[in-house]
Amino acid sequence: MFSETVTFFHYRESVGAWYPYVLTGCHLETDRGHILKRYGPDSTDAAVLHIPCEADGDGGVTVGGLPWLAPKAWAALEKGLDKSISFAPGDCFLRGKWDGSGVVEDADYTDRLGEGFFAWLNRTMDEAWRVSGVSGPYHVLPHFEITGK
Repeated sequence: MFSETVTFFHYRESVGAWYPYVLTGCHLETDRGHILKRYGPDSTDAAVLHIPCEADGDGGVTVGGLPWLAPKAWAALEKGLDKSISFAPGDCFLRGKWDGSGVVEDADYTDRLGEGFFAWLNRTMDEAWRVSGVSGPYHVLPHFEITGK
């Protein structure tokens, strides 16, 4: 069940950059019927991403070997942003491995309409979603549940 590889992009607004994380062992659900059954008829989400996590022994959580930080804690970091991970609405993810390397500058993808990296990603890739909600970490079955549109 947890056999998908996804690339998650966490956005750092203060520098206008996306931090990519390739995550393996995830479960990506894109079946509209399943999503409606689970989240109800008002759900407009098109994907649900389940990302496994582990307790690190110090009361924290790791994802893909990286410490997970809540969005405000991650935003407060001055350096080492790529040495930890966070999830927040407005981030994005895609099925598969991103073939780029390093931090993605949003300005490098800004077009004449002022749209940046996610707009480009959505135009050029079939399976890319903007994060609409984040739940977790859940501890009984350790994972995060991320919904996307």
